[in-house]
Amino acid sequence: MRGQQSDFSPKEASGTRDSRVTATCQRCERTLNRWRRLLIVALAATLTVLLVLCMGVGVQYVRAQAVTAHEPETTATELPLPQIMSSATSSAAAADNSQLSTAQAASVALNNLTRVNTADQFATAGFTLDDSSRAQLEQALRAFTDNGYQISFALADMSSGSALASNGAAVRYPASAIKAPYVVSLLQTGAIDLEETAAHMTSAGQYAAQLIEPVLRYSDNDNYDTLFAQYGSTSMITWANGIVENPARMQGFQYPDVSATELAKMWVNTYAYLASKESGSQAARNWLGSNMIHSLNSAIDAAHTESADESASVIVLSKAGWINGEGNYYALNDAGIILPAVGSDARGYVLAMMSDACGRNDLLTQLAGTLDDIVRSQMRTEK
Repeated sequence: MRGQQSDFSPKEASGTRDSRVTATCQRCERTLNRWRRLLIVALAATLTVLLVLCMGVGVQYVRAQAVTAHEPETTATELPLPQIMSSATSSAAAADNSQLSTAQAASVALNNLTRVNTADQFATAGFTLDDSSRAQLEQALRAFTDNGYQISFALADMSSGSALASNGAAVRYPASAIKAPYVVSLLQTGAIDLEETAAHMTSAGQYAAQLIEPVLRYSDNDNYDTLFAQYGSTSMITWANGIVENPARMQGFQYPDVSATELAKMWVNTYAYLASKESGSQAARNWLGSNMIHSLNSAIDAAHTESADESASVIVLSKAGWINGEGNYYALNDAGIILPAVGSDARGYVLAMMSDACGRNDLLTQLAGTLDDIVRSQMRTEK
């Protein structure tokens, strides 16, 4: 009825509406605060994940840069290894039969290295060590002994097969110097297929290449552990038959003790394997040889790359090994093949050096340079 007072006065109705609005606003604010806190937590979590991912990428980048720093600057297809390590003789040598084939030279070298496998300061087989060379060599060896170190070496000329050694029979811990012969043993015995691995043509070949390349280039221990866990000692023992005295003694050892002459024999065998067309295609042999060029911490390589007139012509395939007290082992070793300039009738030589001179790469590099001078002098005398 018009003019009849309602149950609620206008003042009371207005207060109720204000309280309802206030309550609603408070609920909205509480809801917003909850969502705000959830968003902050989610954003913090997202930022944390992104930070971890970025750090991981950064670590991988640094590792990749470190790996790249040790990789050879040239690729396998750019290296003239087949021309240098050819089993064919030069036309002049072939005409008068004055030069041994690579296989013949390797056989002679293995026999001569057996002959110089003694404890003598100097042992030679078909190698002429004149007074000047002897004095030069004595000085280089004295640099080790004067500093309290032991040193032994063995080398073989791959043109004539002649050999020279000092304390060559001393058995020492090889450290990572054994890794290259081990890899070659897997390839030459067929435990790993050279062609598939070099060409990366199958998943198995790709996997093998990913393991082998870091082992040869920069002495990757994890990859070497993986190879040994998969293949063990069988291929190495088979491959080393006739090279190492009682090869069965290497059973179960990733780093079996060997002498300098035995290590040199392994590299003579490696030389013959790389030079033989029966070992595989030129591309495959190039791949294997190229992964041994400019290998990490090689004193033999340093002795040649430090010389400007040699760095452009001499190719060194090598694998060093070093350890300084871990497991009470002390070693600084290096072994490999020194190849002459392309077009030379000489086939270069094999050298293995074993010592306990940890950290003294300067001494090992000096000895490698001295031996190179002596070998060059020998080759000039033979001509």
